[in-house]
Amino acid sequence: MLQDDKITISTVRRQRNYETNPHFHRHNEIYYLEEGSSKIFVDTKLYNLSAGSLVFIRSGRIHRTVAGDNTSHKRTVLMFPDSIVKKLFDICDDSQALKNIDSMVVHIPEIVRNQLKTKFSNIHKEVTSPDSMSDIVLKSIINQILIDMLRTYKNKSHVARDSDNILNEVIQQAINFICKNYNRQITLNMTADYINMSPTYFSKKFKRETGFGFKEYLAKYRLREAVKLLKSNKYSSITDVATRCGFNDSNYFATAFKAEYGVSPNKFRHYSDV
Repeated sequence: MLQDDKITISTVRRQRNYETNPHFHRHNEIYYLEEGSSKIFVDTKLYNLSAGSLVFIRSGRIHRTVAGDNTSHKRTVLMFPDSIVKKLFDICDDSQALKNIDSMVVHIPEIVRNQLKTKFSNIHKEVTSPDSMSDIVLKSIINQILIDMLRTYKNKSHVARDSDNILNEVIQQAINFICKNYNRQITLNMTADYINMSPTYFSKKFKRETGFGFKEYLAKYRLREAVKLLKSNKYSSITDVATRCGFNDSNYFATAFKAEYGVSPNKFRHYSDV
């Protein structure tokens, strides 16, 4: 697990048919596709990406990427702590911008892509050869990128909208059902029945469309919601948090949480309070 204040950046060329495992993490992520094509699943939506696509993935969002079938792709991934985003929120009075930054897919016009590449290059230099000023410089550049994304978002021709979501409509209904009922003891059979599909066919189609097994997605979504409750300190008992997120066994919840985050729910709450 990344340290809470750590900033990392990596640029990699992936071969065709490459895909990441479904995951989420405590850090925010900016994913930039420099060359080629890929697909990205974020939380409840699936998007096609092409060269110039820039995606902001807020901490705790479930996501995975899949390379295009017939091409390699080159991507840059920037990871940074939530504190940077929160400070930007504090000084930004654009409420609509704050709402949209939680999940944002934009396309950077070709004419300004070199500027973005320069920003990423400067981040890489500061990360690999840090000095006493690097922390200030890194936060400044990341804020510039986020602000550029917000400004681009206002140009509707460069924004991925809900209509750009390429997820199968029936599977989208199933995901919406999970999001509304994750705190109940829902099952694959219940969800399949909700969308009028046989459990066997639904299981295969859900996996094919999202890359997640049904139980895997449900567990990750529940853990994501548990993170929100732990950060809010609204419930003092870990058992209460587990129950409200659909886990009927607090010990299993604690084990699953530690496997995902590397710390127990209690320690996570402590770190969030610091």
